[in-house]
Amino acid sequence: MLPRHSQVGLALLAAAAWAAYILLNRSLGRQLPGLQGTAAASVLTAAAWTPIAAVWFVFHLPTAESILLAVACGVLSSVIPYAADLLSLRRVPASVFSTLTSVNPVWAALAGWILLQQALQLYEWVGIGLIVLSDALVSASGLRPTTMKPQWRPRQDSNL
Repeated sequence: MLPRHSQVGLALLAAAAWAAYILLNRSLGRQLPGLQGTAAASVLTAAAWTPIAAVWFVFHLPTAESILLAVACGVLSSVIPYAADLLSLRRVPASVFSTLTSVNPVWAALAGWILLQQALQLYEWVGIGLIVLSDALVSASGLRPTTMKPQWRPRQDSNL
């Protein structure tokens, strides 16, 4: 088990990586049409993992079933979610997207509890409650009408 400060550091690193993912995906989605951004990211990732896979497959020959399962996992865990994220980030602000996706660990914990009969500890229930509460507060604050202050503009003198 890692020391507590290392755990906090890794959690902050994960949060920064998630924020970068959201902002970069939004930027890519605005610059490239269709799903070209997701396709480009998939090709780059595949290129990065190809040498590792080649070494692995030299020592562990894959079966047809394992290749089929790997392709299914790749499509279901990468292509579909990334495409959905890319398309969503074109339509909603990054702050709304991040709020909505922060519920994903809650769904995962509840699925484990209901479907797999995994017991959740008190601190896990507290964490779920905090996520739901923070999402509710962020969502509620976004529903209030805001008044925009007029921006100051220099007066244009028509006599010049």
